[in-house]
Amino acid sequence: MATLTRDAVVLAPVDVLGWSSTRRGASVVHQVIGDPDPDVTVRAPSLASGDLRLIWADEATALAAAAALAVVGGPWVLGITGRPGLDGLSVLVVGDITVAATDDAGAAWTLTVGVQEIS
Repeated sequence: MATLTRDAVVLAPVDVLGWSSTRRGASVVHQVIGDPDPDVTVRAPSLASGDLRLIWADEATALAAAAALAVVGGPWVLGITGRPGLDGLSVLVVGDITVAATDDAGAAWTLTVGVQEIS
């Protein structure tokens, strides 16, 4: 089971199809002229950003979820049973929100959301 919650709004997709995550390492290597050993500034890695892919039972529900996710506001909290790395993660919607039919008949709909981890 999966949910996305923000304040009193709860979105419940059929399932999570995928999660892609990119995390940039923040350390910087400085090449100093005339010095064979570089200087290094060590920093903590950034928070993850990526795409969350959800599946919805019908077009109306997928479009309603897309509209809710597009509203500017606080973070969404992911509730994803069986995926401890994602369960409880707080994210902001920062990228595109794409709605697509899974087949010509529109039997199910996918929603892909660009997100940024905030905690």
